[in-house]
Amino acid sequence: MRPTLAVLVTYHNEGALLSECLATLAAQGPVDEIMVFDDASDIRPEAYLPTGLPVHVVRSDRNVGPSVGRNRLLAASRAEFIHFHDADDLFLAGWTEHVLAAVAEGVDCVFTEVETIHEDDTTHADVMGLGRLEQAGDLLTFALMQSMLTIGGTYRRALVQKVGGYNERLWQSEDYEFHARLALARPSWCVIERSLVRSRVRTESRSQKRYEVWSSAWQAVLELGRLVPASHQPDLAAFSERVGRQLWQLGARHEALAAFQFAETHGVRPGDLQPGHRWLARRVGLVRAHQIASLYRALLPRGLRRLLAGLRN
Repeated sequence: MRPTLAVLVTYHNEGALLSECLATLAAQGPVDEIMVFDDASDIRPEAYLPTGLPVHVVRSDRNVGPSVGRNRLLAASRAEFIHFHDADDLFLAGWTEHVLAAVAEGVDCVFTEVETIHEDDTTHADVMGLGRLEQAGDLLTFALMQSMLTIGGTYRRALVQKVGGYNERLWQSEDYEFHARLALARPSWCVIERSLVRSRVRTESRSQKRYEVWSSAWQAVLELGRLVPASHQPDLAAFSERVGRQLWQLGARHEALAAFQFAETHGVRPGDLQPGHRWLARRVGLVRAHQIASLYRALLPRGLRRLLAGLRN
């Protein structure tokens, strides 16, 4: 008897996009549960459920965000394996077949590649780079060094419950923190190096709210700092330095400097820094290196900076 599988969808006013999402699921082999969390939407999801598809809607009377929504769906599900999905994203042909075959092998987690599609219809395949995970074999390093996408994973429900589900203190970047905690539990896992889900990148997508994303990512780094073992602190430090760069560009200098300081004190490796910062960081420290580099960019025109870089090379 095969393991049971649930698809758990978070929804907030996506309307017809939910119909498209569920239609791409219905076109495949059946799953055992389909649940939609309606996050206090003005556009109720019931009108956008495909006819004949058994979908259970869990509604919130106030907007609580995807972390809370996924936890409520987790609590309501009874399937052995669960897959979290966003209402505006799609399933590609073969998702159900490949995922069911993988979980039948007894692993705790199955990761599939993700394809993105933009509003101009351009697509990018294999955006998570799971080939690197397959080659290196260290899930914790992979999860700490980058953000693994929620829709690319299917997990044993008992494992997600064991690690505490999603962190409800995070409004954004919850997928990064979740996968790091999942990896800390040392689950068995397998990779399907094929894009089996498609993520829509829309102007109104949550992922386009850059300050929210990176400020929450910095909060996630702080949450993980006390959990990650010494062996993997440099991996977390590398991500913190990346967070700092993004916040610096967005003008959030106080948070950026704190992220740089965290990276420096937690052992960021020179090879994980941008090439232009490595030399400076070795001599004046990471925080001062970013301050000097920012001043350099502000004072010198881009063309002159390129000329000087060419002379150095």
